[in-house]
Amino acid sequence: MTVFSYEDAISPIKAIFDFLKDKDFLNIKAAVIEGVYNNSQKVLAIKDIPSKEELLTKLIMSLNSPIVGFVNVTGGVQTKFVRVLKEVLNNGRK
Repeated sequence: MTVFSYEDAISPIKAIFDFLKDKDFLNIKAAVIEGVYNNSQKVLAIKDIPSKEELLTKLIMSLNSPIVGFVNVTGGVQTKFVRVLKEVLNNGRK
């Protein structure tokens, strides 16, 4: 079986392993990935590498995490301040 991909070297390997997971009589013996010969152990290791889209998603989420935390902290301070003002106004009317 031969599979080609011009954009991502890992996605065809994942597709092959997804296809082969129910078939016990077929297995991968070797693969040429980006011009480099890889034996079956290397191919098994390569199939577990996340795709480019997954890695970019993880990178963006990790870059976005501190910003989201900061927004949550500042929003909490403002909410508490408004609650205190509301209580002061309610106690002042009594």
